[in-house]
Amino acid sequence: KSVMSLCNGYIFQPNHRSMLNQPKNAEVLVLPSWYPNQLDTFAGDFVQRHVQAISAFHKQKVLFIVKDEEGQLTKNTLESRNHVANIEEIIVYYHVKKTGIKFLDRIFSDRKYIRLYKKHLKNHIAQNGYPALCHLHIAMKAGRAAVWLKKKFDVPYVLTEHWSGYLAEARPRISDLSLIFRQRTRNILLNAKVVTAVSLHLSEAIHNLYPGVQPIVIPNVVDTSIFYPEVKKNNYPIKFIHASTMTYPKNIEKIFEALQTLKSKSYQFEMHMFGPVHKAIPVLIEAMQLTSNIFLHGDVSQKVLAREMQQADALIQFSKFETFSCVVIEANAAGIPVFISDIPVLKELIKEGENGFVVKADDSNALAESLMRFADGNLKIEKINFSSHTEKFSYSTVGKRFSEVYLDIINEA
Repeated sequence: KSVMSLCNGYIFQPNHRSMLNQPKNAEVLVLPSWYPNQLDTFAGDFVQRHVQAISAFHKQKVLFIVKDEEGQLTKNTLESRNHVANIEEIIVYYHVKKTGIKFLDRIFSDRKYIRLYKKHLKNHIAQNGYPALCHLHIAMKAGRAAVWLKKKFDVPYVLTEHWSGYLAEARPRISDLSLIFRQRTRNILLNAKVVTAVSLHLSEAIHNLYPGVQPIVIPNVVDTSIFYPEVKKNNYPIKFIHASTMTYPKNIEKIFEALQTLKSKSYQFEMHMFGPVHKAIPVLIEAMQLTSNIFLHGDVSQKVLAREMQQADALIQFSKFETFSCVVIEANAAGIPVFISDIPVLKELIKEGENGFVVKADDSNALAESLMRFADGNLKIEKINFSSHTEKFSYSTVGKRFSEVYLDIINEA
């Protein structure tokens, strides 16, 4: 069970001299910039799955600090703890009373965020000794705590990057952000002992921006205990599926345009969509006269999504840009092919005719043509062997690769 308690100050305030005498332990301290929490249960869920995969090899202690913008849970500071097997999660919510001046509000929030991280890190070391290392997920903004921990206590950190802002095609991208944000990001990257990225495309983008950084590619994971093939019903009409945040990069409007073309050609189909239902989406569906074809299910658990994928005919993931796409490997693990846009990162995951189909990016007519050929039985996977494409994303494979990175750093110390 989660244990909730108000954090009104230090449990104790260790001095720096006593902390220097603490031994290192086998625990890895995880500092994520995104992580599932009570305010957003799906935020950074792919980070949590990395933690779960690694926990088979190393203890993981997660410390995540998140702002409670509207004071839903606390008007000050609130702590949640959860401990399961080799993973301990500490989530700290904080609220800052607004002044009405945005610039000042940002400063006060930032100060409280860093102060909370330092307090919890000092208490952790005093109670448990130094962690063997720190694993940071996404540079900003938890990376500021990782840099402080390294410089003050000589604890090295691994950075795993998922953020799309490094990509030249992203909107927004890092060059659009403030000078302070860019400088802090650069400092975090350069101070990391090892940087990993979830795709080759992201690794190359980071290296192009920071030539002194060469990230190792370690992908996201798929839970094959949930996502696996099942005996499929013969769907009529044909059943497509889509799962995403439904935001600009996911190119929802182009998907709808393709589906509108299918409907105009008298094809019978259903599209089941999973993810946040933004206000504009139902309006767009109605305007395009697709209300009898598109079904919005909102956010669902991985178990529910897996069951839906198992009974679908194909996933459509027509993104403008990505750093990875967990739902692509999940769909393959569930035994269905994926229609992807012709962008580099998705082509790392999908091979034409083997586990999916590649369509000209941002071209709704090309997508419609491919979907119609698929519906007619003229576009299909000749030899279904999705397991060969998903094994490299399994918990055991990815967990072991991170363990090898950890051990290289620990043995070097």
